[in-house]
Amino acid sequence: MNSQKIVQQAMQCLQDLDLHSSTPQTSKAISERQHLPLSTCREILHRLATAGIVEFHANGGVRLARSFDELTPDEILDAVWVSVQHQAPVQVLVGALEEQQVRVLRSALDLAQTNQNLLSESAWC
Repeated sequence: MNSQKIVQQAMQCLQDLDLHSSTPQTSKAISERQHLPLSTCREILHRLATAGIVEFHANGGVRLARSFDELTPDEILDAVWVSVQHQAPVQVLVGALEEQQVRVLRSALDLAQTNQNLLSESAWC
């Protein structure tokens, strides 16, 4: 799976769960709303659950384990990349990327999170 694409798709899933936080959501509902393949959505949710970012419920739904605002970009990155041959997840993510490119990627994640926060705040206005 493409490194940049999986981060984007994970953010889509997390933002969807944040927008629908009142009740657990099914992976099928998330994948349909976000136009993601169901298998990809399920894989991302499994990775996020393994990291403790989301929780699966008895009814088959999933929800954020804590507020979206409390999540950090590093935490999300570590969750969605599978380590290869016991390498650190961030090392797998960056591969041949230079440190500056990693900072840019993390900044982009910070910006996406800030935009989501602004959207959430403007919904109350």
